[in-house]
Amino acid sequence: MKIINAGHVVLGACAVIGAADAANGQRTPCDSPCRFILLPLITPNDQPVPNSNPLKELQEKIQGQAQQPTVYFEYQVEKPARQAPGSVAPHYPDSLKVAKVEGEVVAAFVVDTTSLADTTTLKILKSTHHLFSAAVRDALPRMRFIPAEIRGVKVKQLVQQPFVFNFAK
Repeated sequence: MKIINAGHVVLGACAVIGAADAANGQRTPCDSPCRFILLPLITPNDQPVPNSNPLKELQEKIQGQAQQPTVYFEYQVEKPARQAPGSVAPHYPDSLKVAKVEGEVVAAFVVDTTSLADTTTLKILKSTHHLFSAAVRDALPRMRFIPAEIRGVKVKQLVQQPFVFNFAK
């Protein structure tokens, strides 16, 4: 590593990025044949950049990991997440049961790699009654799921799941 102008670090290993950028018609910051990239270490007012790790950002760019999603859609996984057999189900609200009101809730939420729903991601997409929505919100933290998988590795998945409240006929 070599310090230039006391505010930048030059990384010779960046030739990989320079070659890739050149192939895409982009130019490296210094435009020299050496393909060095200048990374600022400090802001213009000489204050450290909070939570900045230019070497890690560079490594992610080289390895292509910076663009991998952390939460997948169903079409992106090999084995989609699904509710585990015997898992808790939402309780039919008593007042709606007595009144013989049927309905449905469609909810979206993330199922994590530990078989749980991330309740902070819950969105009610459709509901025929607010009490049905409340029943789903109440049950979700206690529900268990089989996590999604890609190449045998458990991953987080955004799930859209209908919850139907009806009387068995």
